[in-house]
Amino acid sequence: MHTEPNSLLWGMVHTAAVEVPGLNFAVTAETLSGAELRFDTAAKAGTHAVPYTSQCGSLSLVPLLKAAPDIPPTLRGPYNLVPKTRGSLHIPLAHQLLNGTKEWQRPSSANCWVSVKAVGINFRDVLNILGMYPGDPGPPGGDFAGVVVKAGQSSGWKCGESVFGLGMGALGSHVLVDGRTVARMPPGMTFEAAAACPTVFTTVDCALSSAAGIDESACAGSSILIHAATGGVGLAACQVAAARGLIPICTAGSPIKRSTARLYGIQT
Repeated sequence: MHTEPNSLLWGMVHTAAVEVPGLNFAVTAETLSGAELRFDTAAKAGTHAVPYTSQCGSLSLVPLLKAAPDIPPTLRGPYNLVPKTRGSLHIPLAHQLLNGTKEWQRPSSANCWVSVKAVGINFRDVLNILGMYPGDPGPPGGDFAGVVVKAGQSSGWKCGESVFGLGMGALGSHVLVDGRTVARMPPGMTFEAAAACPTVFTTVDCALSSAAGIDESACAGSSILIHAATGGVGLAACQVAAARGLIPICTAGSPIKRSTARLYGIQT
């Protein structure tokens, strides 16, 4: 075997070594230069998280992963995660308790508290942590799904309802949101799937309805060009366009992405 064409195999065995501790297996492959590369889970590599060693000619390679730190004890009360400082993805996040705030005790009339079950991380959060977002981005986390636990009188929601939407600082156990920025989760949708939807579908709605002024009834049967069709916004745009009776014609940046698009019935 050659390592480059079989990168998917190497990814699979690495994942198996991490997720199934104690599973012993060995894979030997030949690199394009003719050297032998061996992956052996039975070989020990000190206290590293993934116990394997690789041999490439006379060179011995060991993993640099370290065991994850202990999970902090359960916090007494609701919290969200905020960066201690910004500038690197390696900076740990701090737990900020919320139960001392006036809003936690009694949310204002239009607001509600939601117990967060899943969070969708997008590029804005990466820029936030890196300190590259213009202005004050606030705490990380925007897309989320969860269950209403406290509701203001005019928020439009009741305790126990499952919702998804946009909420500043949703990266934590609870988030305070304006009742107008969330929607009821469709039956059968998981929290994880729902948390992946708000930003991309909101972007698509703004682009098609507000910016392009596409009228659903007048444009049915027309073609629409969608770039980067296999990205988050691109996939959402294809779904919305098809639901409106439009015919999406799309671009994608590589043969693999174009094949993926065709699996969804998208013309590229």
